[in-house]
Amino acid sequence: MFELRDGTTGKLLLRGSDRSLRSGKLSNACLAELDLSGIDGADADLSFSTLREIILQRSTMPRIRLNDAHLSRVDCRDAMLEGADLSSSTIRDSNFRQARLANSQFRYSQVLDVDFTGADFAGSDLSMALLRGVFVNANFYNADLRGADLRDANLDGACFDRARLANARCIGQRPSAAHLAVARLAQGQVHPRPASAAADSRIWWKFWSGK
Repeated sequence: MFELRDGTTGKLLLRGSDRSLRSGKLSNACLAELDLSGIDGADADLSFSTLREIILQRSTMPRIRLNDAHLSRVDCRDAMLEGADLSSSTIRDSNFRQARLANSQFRYSQVLDVDFTGADFAGSDLSMALLRGVFVNANFYNADLRGADLRDANLDGACFDRARLANARCIGQRPSAAHLAVARLAQGQVHPRPASAAADSRIWWKFWSGK
């Protein structure tokens, strides 16, 4: 028998014969110090919830609702989260290496010191999000990053093919420039940072300068 209890109140949230969160209604819950690796969380509703020190490695959670949730020290390595809603969420000190997040919602989310190495954000909405962490080799193909703050993101090798980057803030400090040295921008072309403001008229200069 699988049981899930609130980490603060001890209230029983879910009970079933299968180890599954599928379609579970768990909004406003507090989950803490749990190993839920490999769990099926498809279509679960965890909106407005707090997840602290949760292991969700290799879990399958398409279309999970985590909007307005607070996640800290969560391990989602190799997790399948396609179509997830994490809009207006706060994610801290967590690991999403190789996570599949295509077509997900991160609009207005705050990502603070999170490892998204190799994560797939293809087609996702990250507009107006604060993205601080490691996004090495991440895939932002066709993603919406309009107004996003990437000034403290390591974007080495990240793919921005066909991504929308209008008003994205990318360079706040001089060392950050190196993080974009090999970022692929328009249609797969690799554009080095312009040598001078003379390149101002070029499309990618707006991206580099953060203007």
